[in-house]
Amino acid sequence: MLLRCTTKLATALRLGALPRIELAEAQAPLSEWYANIVRTSAGRLVVLMEAQTRLVVLSPHAHAVRLMNDLEGRIASLLRSLAFPDAIVSDVVQGLGTTQFAKTADRKLIGALNEACSCVAVADERRGLARPGALDDLQGFLAHFVHRMPGTFPDQVAREILWPDRAGVTRASAPLELVVHTCADHTMRCHALGTTREVVLHARAYTEVPGEILVVQSAETWEAGGETHVEGKVVDHRCDAKLLGLSPLALEDRGAWDPDDAYWGEEGDPLPAWATAIVARGPRSCFEMEQVLPGVDADDFDADPILASIDLADAGDTIAARAVLMGLLAQDLRCLDAHAHLGNLAFDHTPERALRHYTVGTRIGELSLGARFDGVLPWRLIDNRPFLRCMNGRALCLWRLNQVTEAAEIFRDLLWKNPDDNQGARFNLAAIEAGKSWTPD
Repeated sequence: MLLRCTTKLATALRLGALPRIELAEAQAPLSEWYANIVRTSAGRLVVLMEAQTRLVVLSPHAHAVRLMNDLEGRIASLLRSLAFPDAIVSDVVQGLGTTQFAKTADRKLIGALNEACSCVAVADERRGLARPGALDDLQGFLAHFVHRMPGTFPDQVAREILWPDRAGVTRASAPLELVVHTCADHTMRCHALGTTREVVLHARAYTEVPGEILVVQSAETWEAGGETHVEGKVVDHRCDAKLLGLSPLALEDRGAWDPDDAYWGEEGDPLPAWATAIVARGPRSCFEMEQVLPGVDADDFDADPILASIDLADAGDTIAARAVLMGLLAQDLRCLDAHAHLGNLAFDHTPERALRHYTVGTRIGELSLGARFDGVLPWRLIDNRPFLRCMNGRALCLWRLNQVTEAAEIFRDLLWKNPDDNQGARFNLAAIEAGKSWTPD
């Protein structure tokens, strides 16, 4: 294995004058690396980029011997995280051979290495690199981010070089339908629709939504690391909560809600038009919907992952906030508040994606209601709030996207289910009926 070091790294490693070494065209895979050193909040970090694939490995060992001893394990770990079969990982590691240090030789590769170093600096500034698993997470991100050339990524190039025959891969003859449980930047944990078989789907995952059903064409399936992996082209997505195999959230009867006890304005004021049918309907049953927060002790008020994600988002770390919410849905897709807050994270910049998050949460909640539900879900019963947030977010997105008829229907439904209207649905409905467009105000 040849490590081509920048002058900065060679100085830090005390290597002295480095030789110029030219490699023959025929060489073992992943045998030539360019390396530099950067300072981070976790200390000095060696950034290495492979010449053919531009895969990136990060090592905290700014000492020549420790760096050499560390590299094989880190390269193997990166390849396993990219779902290469164990046999390929073993062949690559065995082919690395003795480590030699040399001068850099390609300006374009130096430029790509500097780009990777800049990404490391940004990641350190935003999230820090001292936390457990931070380096592995960043390596995986860079494998799907740093371009070798337009339209290709390091992980794709590595597959072409290391696994050209795709031995052990099964090719599906028909499209696969997969239910998404959680999304990272480049993988999704799913199960095959109608089964309990869990798979890892390799795709650009930032635009996909937990709880949706994806249609994957030209799917290839293989086993690696004790898991089933799937790669293919996502050609469609839909929301159909009835097919997810979920147990409906429980509804607890909380007595009767009587419109005579509600506030409808000052004495003598006319009844608002939206409230006429609600008052005429008379008393109705009042319910509280079960709230699911996986892995949380209900008696520990300081251990609320939803509040933790909000704090992270308010601090500007939306990536970490999203990861917290995705972690909840990985455990249970019925965590409606995770759907609602993922929608909130997407709302400002991508309302189309936010709509999908809110819709999944709404549809999962509706599994508990049925088509004939006529009860009240008041905001004052706090476990109703995640479902009401999903409904309200969905209506706001539809309004913003000029689907005003559907938005108005949801605002009316919100008022029927929560007549106290703690979310301001009556004002939004009035604005729509007055022909006003959505505004950020």
